[in-house]
Amino acid sequence: MKSKVITGIMLMLFLTITLFVAVPMEAEPDVGDPVKIAVVGPQGWVQWDGMWVGAKMAQEKINLGPDGVEGTADDGIVVGGVSHLIELKAVDSHAVPEPDPSAGSAELLAALEWGADFVVGGFRTECVAPMRETFVEYAKNKEATTGYAPLWFIAGASTDELIDCGGYYCKACVRDDYESYKYVFRVTPMSSTWLVKQIAMFLRFFILPKMAKIYGGNVIEVLPTGDPKYEFPIKTYIVCEDLTWNEVLGAVLAGRDWPGCQTIVKIGVTLPNPYQTPPSDEPPNRCLLGPNCEMVGYARTHALTPNFGPVFEDIDATGARLIIHVFSAVTGVDFIKMWRERMTEAVCVGINVESQMQEFWDTAEGKCEYETFLSSVGTATPIIPGLTDALWYEYKEESDDILTDWYGSSMPSTYPIYTFWGAYDALISLDESIEEYGTWPIPASKLVPLIEQTDRLGVLGKFKYAGPNPTLDFDLATPGQQPYPYLDENPNMTGTLHDVYVDNDALTSAWPSGYTRAQITQWQDGRLGVVRPLDQPFSSKWRIPPWMYSLGDVDLNWDGKVDMTDVNEVALAFGSYYGRPNWDVEADVSADGKVDIDDVVAIAIEYGESVTPWPLE
Repeated sequence: MKSKVITGIMLMLFLTITLFVAVPMEAEPDVGDPVKIAVVGPQGWVQWDGMWVGAKMAQEKINLGPDGVEGTADDGIVVGGVSHLIELKAVDSHAVPEPDPSAGSAELLAALEWGADFVVGGFRTECVAPMRETFVEYAKNKEATTGYAPLWFIAGASTDELIDCGGYYCKACVRDDYESYKYVFRVTPMSSTWLVKQIAMFLRFFILPKMAKIYGGNVIEVLPTGDPKYEFPIKTYIVCEDLTWNEVLGAVLAGRDWPGCQTIVKIGVTLPNPYQTPPSDEPPNRCLLGPNCEMVGYARTHALTPNFGPVFEDIDATGARLIIHVFSAVTGVDFIKMWRERMTEAVCVGINVESQMQEFWDTAEGKCEYETFLSSVGTATPIIPGLTDALWYEYKEESDDILTDWYGSSMPSTYPIYTFWGAYDALISLDESIEEYGTWPIPASKLVPLIEQTDRLGVLGKFKYAGPNPTLDFDLATPGQQPYPYLDENPNMTGTLHDVYVDNDALTSAWPSGYTRAQITQWQDGRLGVVRPLDQPFSSKWRIPPWMYSLGDVDLNWDGKVDMTDVNEVALAFGSYYGRPNWDVEADVSADGKVDIDDVVAIAIEYGESVTPWPLE
């Protein structure tokens, strides 16, 4: 009996040993020093929320590795078999409610002394510019003493001079002083020059001609594609919050110099006026937006406590039919609500950062319907199908927990804003670059060129860094022209610029290159539809407010009546969607991505209706 027991015990021990040998154990990771990243932004504002949630989501993705399991060999940034986990440190830039760059610089310096290898974020030029000086001074000293230096990836501030003054010798940017400023890159948004170029081209070659048709214009201006456009000066009014980032942007759109005429003061230095003064024989209000535009007003309002009443009274008095609005702060909510409450007979097209939030629809009580503006994405836009749209919903799922942990009180789930996409992709790109390089840490002399060579598929399209910043020359819209001069053509330029590369197709309604560009979106029935570019599966028809033109959706050729011409256009496109030969976005009356019975019914309901007198007054 005893021998049987002993035999059984021995058999169990054998099976146990065999089991452990047969099932290999996951190797414990060899953990090295962490990669430390400081996230800097306007804590308490939505721009900060986007940065922080983006950084936390990317941190989790990288630290868990491809298998999504903690404690395995693929955790973190893995180089040479060593796992380097991401650590984050929050830095308040003290940009809100009133900018306090000294306090922001002090917090940033503390983060650098904590050992930050990278800095991500930065919103509001009034703070980012002086903080940048603190940063580059630290980075230069660090490289001089150790050979290593941190890099800053700006995700939130668009002012050109933070990276590239455009060649006007500010002596304080990557172009003019590469050795000092080579540590600074920008990942989002694109520069103010590119923002104004994109919105201006959309206005000049789409909105203004379409409105001119309503108001009885004549063919005069032709796009590079050969499509006829129409002349009829549309009275236009610009409203900008009074902040540094849009000082030049607003003035250039308005077709005028800014105060000082020949010079401006930006970031502590005096720059020559980089934009051409309109010729003496050409009115200033025709110098940028073309012959369809007549500029009748330009208001700059306080960023926090504006009084919009007099502004709207002036808009009404001038008879403006187009408002170009430019806001980054919360007052964009008040502006757009008042626009709708007054039923202002002017379309609103511009930049409104708060309106990029999906939640803005509820905040504005739906009064933002028909507002049109630059944005990173529309509602769950599948720019990269299965990635961009998936991240949109993942943000929604995770933001409440992340922000509740951060603020220490219950926070509702939200949807992403542009600073999320920049912060998230900056961390993912670093993971890719360092792992491809194969060692960590990397000396600054190797790290800067490594980042400069970035050319990858990001979350919003293809991404790389740009050559010199082009001027506001609208001939660049002509096919075949090169928007980026070669570096050796500029004797004052050394090294590679560190700004977002934007292909020339960003100025048109098509997007063949796939490189990052702004999407122009419009609030349509509670969702953000992308109305430019127009050649993508997610593109939507631009809609004019019905209180301006009640037949705007169904009068497809904009001739003042709904007749067989409009019926035929829908019939020819019936059953189509993006990619089909007969697809016609204008025939998609309901803006739902397909031409079907809903569009036929919409035309049928209004068939025979017309506007009298015509043209509209």
